[in-house]
Amino acid sequence: NLPTKELQKKAIDELHRVLKKDGLLICVEVTEQGHQNVNRLRNMFGLSSLERYWHNLYLDEEEFIAYITKYFKIIAIKRFGMYHFISKVIHPLLVAPDEPKFDAKINKIAMRICEKITEFEDCGHQVMFVSTKK
Repeated sequence: NLPTKELQKKAIDELHRVLKKDGLLICVEVTEQGHQNVNRLRNMFGLSSLERYWHNLYLDEEEFIAYITKYFKIIAIKRFGMYHFISKVIHPLLVAPDEPKFDAKINKIAMRICEKITEFEDCGHQVMFVSTKK
């Protein structure tokens, strides 16, 4: 939740500085592209776009990858598409016009489903970048 791109870059610089060679960096952030994908699917089903929270500056995946690969080798990129599809599209459709609740049972069911169905990648605004220090 760093408020500027410059602070995000400084954080990457500092993570690079403190990690040992081949150290593992796991970064999970909301991305601009992921947020757009979630909203595209929500809009497809007549739901409004998700608002942006004031305290989040979403990563631009292309810029982030270009910057981080100066210092780190990316070994995996994981999206949480199935969970987000269920919690951000199906759940709101089920409870409309009421607002979905974060602690709803369907979100726990979504977690169980996404543990078994991992290849649904198109709908997820949080992205996990797993990398090792060069």
